[in-house]
Amino acid sequence: EIKAREEAERKAEEEILRRAQEEAERQAREEAERKAREEAEQKAREEAERRAREEAERKAAEEAEIKARVEAEIKAREEAERKARVEAEVKARVDAEIKAREEAERKAEEEILRRAQEEAERQAREEAERKAREEAEQKAREEAERRAREEAERKAAEEAEIKARVEAEIKAREEAERKARVEAEVKARVDAEIKAREE
Repeated sequence: EIKAREEAERKAEEEILRRAQEEAERQAREEAERKAREEAEQKAREEAERRAREEAERKAAEEAEIKARVEAEIKAREEAERKARVEAEVKARVDAEIKAREEAERKAEEEILRRAQEEAERQAREEAERKAREEAEQKAREEAERRAREEAERKAAEEAEIKARVEAEIKAREEAERKARVEAEVKARVDAEIKAREE
């Protein structure tokens, strides 16, 4: 019986040790799995960050390339517009010079006729200028009279407005003073009645 009991106790101790060892192995296995999961998650995060970084760099490169293309196109368009402006200016100058030369030649041909008509035109011009001066002076006088009339009307309107404002302010002040006097009289009467009642 003693031997059997000792054997049972030994087996029980072995069972306890075996279970403890299994528990330790299970915990070690779970810890290893947890670490493996964490490492996998860390790697996944790092991979996602790397991909995001690469995507951002790719987008930045694309944007820089697009910006460079747009700037190059703008610069090319501006250069083309500048050249077109220069060409247009040169053409305009050449056309103006040709036209001026043709005009000078035409004027030289007309000079003889112009001299014959010059005196008549001068007299007509002087007459027209005299009439224009008289009309201008008449218009100037009428304009001055109109402005003086408008200024007088404006001043009269301003004076009337100022007078109305002043009268309104005086009336308002007098009304306020009257109300204040009435309130003071009412208050004095009330105070006197209160005092009389108290006495």
